[in-house]
Amino acid sequence: MNLEEQTIVEKSLLGCLLLDEEAWHHISDVFSPEIFILPEHREIAVGMLQLVKEGLPIDSTLLLKRTESPEARRSCFEAAQGIGVTSNARYYALQLRDDFLRRKMRLAVIKASEKQGDVKEELSKLINDLLSLEVGKKNEAVSIGDAILELGERLEREAKEDSSSESSLISTGFQTLDNFVGGFRPGVPHVYAARPGMGKSSLAIAFAHSLGSRGIPVGVFWLEDTTQDFASRFMSHGWKIPATKFRHGSRFNDQWDRFGTAAEQGARYPVHIDDVHGITIEEITYRMRQMHRKFGCRVFILDHLGEVDVQAGSKERNDLAIGRAMKMYRDTAKDLKACPIVFAQMNRQSERRTDGAPKLSDLDESGKIEQAARVVGFLDRPKDESGNFTGTLNILLKKNTGGPPDAMVKLKWNDLYMSLGE
Repeated sequence: MNLEEQTIVEKSLLGCLLLDEEAWHHISDVFSPEIFILPEHREIAVGMLQLVKEGLPIDSTLLLKRTESPEARRSCFEAAQGIGVTSNARYYALQLRDDFLRRKMRLAVIKASEKQGDVKEELSKLINDLLSLEVGKKNEAVSIGDAILELGERLEREAKEDSSSESSLISTGFQTLDNFVGGFRPGVPHVYAARPGMGKSSLAIAFAHSLGSRGIPVGVFWLEDTTQDFASRFMSHGWKIPATKFRHGSRFNDQWDRFGTAAEQGARYPVHIDDVHGITIEEITYRMRQMHRKFGCRVFILDHLGEVDVQAGSKERNDLAIGRAMKMYRDTAKDLKACPIVFAQMNRQSERRTDGAPKLSDLDESGKIEQAARVVGFLDRPKDESGNFTGTLNILLKKNTGGPPDAMVKLKWNDLYMSLGE
């Protein structure tokens, strides 16, 4: 692009973000101030990122408070006039990103050609530089001394925190599981996977109930069913109302007193449910920021990954799309200092093996999910010799960074309430 075209595309992208609050979640993975050439546009982009990090909407009034130069303020007004089409926001962002990368590539080649050292050595450095090109990423190494110092500071800070403080480590609600994984930590994804009917949603409910009972705000993406389904299972788990009673009001005659108690107490739990079906990962990350800003959510639960529209009409390979979705979910949670929990489906490979023991490859599109996760647990409800469930839910921790691998956590399963306990 020439400068005139670049200016128009930059202004179009900024205009899209000012005019449509939904535009951000379509371009957040490629947006960076460095893709803008004009200084005033770069200043506006920095201000937009500040607003997003503070959990505030990208609004022209708020943006003016974060810009100083007259040129940036004038450009802000001009962009708000809307010369771009909001549905093309990602197209504009990709154009700017690609042109930025081309400029960096040309600069790297020019610098390498001007050096007088060994040609093979300079060529090798150039190839490394070209392969490391990525928008918004810094490749500066950190010394082991600095890394140890940061680790010591974190451990010291956590040692001083008591159970009533805003500790960065949050209990899962199950002591036996905490003994192996430590708990939930901001920006550290936990993935729990199973075949259908093995207890994924029950574990999600148990996590949400335990967190809510301790006053920890949690956001739940309940993508397989409705908020009423979540509410019924939540009340069944927490207040021991038989799950079958919720099938029809005529079965509920002997449960209204317990329902009243559950409704009164449960309404005080800071648990927030989003049940929009067919949602994209960009929409999920946008809603995470909304929940964090409005409710202060410190934990997010996604049930389940297979219900997310990861491709959103693109031609991207499904495994790459899932990997991108996992990274966006993780990075958004990390940015919000929140704990990300994901539930996923297992494929049928484990059912075909004679030993039946799950492996990491049993995850749908396992490689990309495994890369992003720090904890991966497989759920199973064992049966006795007669083929009846034994009343136990096992969690086999096949990946447990910082803890013992292949550990088995056993929880009690209650069929009447579809609930879990220790």
